[in-house]
Amino acid sequence: RVAIVTAGAAGAAVAWRGEERFVEAVSVQVVNPIGAGDVFVAGLICALDAGHSLGAAVRAAVGAAAAGVERPLAGDLDPGRARALSEHLHAGDWGPGVVGLKRSR
Repeated sequence: RVAIVTAGAAGAAVAWRGEERFVEAVSVQVVNPIGAGDVFVAGLICALDAGHSLGAAVRAAVGAAAAGVERPLAGDLDPGRARALSEHLHAGDWGPGVVGLKRSR
């Protein structure tokens, strides 16, 4: 089981296999925040379906949501921009931009 809670412009919290992590969002110019959660879920599902690890999928989702809020039309995003934003968060399985909250018992 995994739990993911989005925190808007702050990023997303992930709890999985007894660990809790927080993926910090990249700072972007928000034009329209409507649909950001839907874009997050779509990015997460697409990345998991493509075989990415959970950490990489959450980073992809955070990047997609950030790219989505930069556009005036809800749900409209530039896939290249989404990739660039998520790659900014990437290095290793969890990488930079990920802060460990605490280890569950």
